Amino acid sequence: MKLELAAMAAALLAWPQAASAADGITAIRVGGDEIRAPVPAGYCPPEGRYANIAQITDAMDSQSITYLALVDCDALAEGRNLRRYLFLRAPKVMADQRLTRAELIERMGPIPETPLNLALNNPAWEQAKAEAERSAGRKLQVGADMRPVARDANGYYVAGVIKLSAGAEARWTAVAVGATAVKGHVLAVTSYIAGSDADALRETLDVAKASAKALAEANP
Repeated sequence: MKLELAAMAAALLAWPQAASAADGITAIRVGGDEIRAPVPAGYCPPEGRYANIAQITDAMDSQSITYLALVDCDALAEGRNLRRYLFLRAPKVMADQRLTRAELIERMGPIPETPLNLALNNPAWEQAKAEAERSAGRKLQVGADMRPVARDANGYYVAGVIKLSAGAEARWTAVAVGATAVKGHVLAVTSYIAGSDADALRETLDVAKASAKALAEANP
């Protein structure tokens, strides 16, 4: 079955319910299999009002299953608005499929070689961004939708900037979804970081890439 990028991304763009996690690694069960989910430094399970917001919003999402929700530890401790949060989810449309990571990445297809994508995947980000902007004569353009931006041995990544609303408050947030497969199950790590420019997009993509790599290494 051909994977639909738009449907998969849409299934992953919502607040999840809260999940408990121990420091470093937490175990989740997907389709009867135990999967070790690393908890990145600086992220914690949501508590109090953060957990309530997550649960209420997650109830409106019927396209995916949430296994782990993590938020910015500093914001949680200080009661501030969240700048970053990270979810581990599984799209229901893929629940009946078993794929290796390599098979999933191959099915997702190639990555367009746009100036933004080339800069996002360059280890020398600041230099690559400056060169791309100098060549184009303007700042790197970040689309207000989810598009394929990268792929590696650990996953396939779509990213973009979206407008998230909570009551009367709305703000732009850079989102990166890293699709991967663990023990045959298709999963996705979704990183949200407040911001609407290329720097925020690079930051959230780096989080998604690191999380997909950590998942792969924790579940050889």
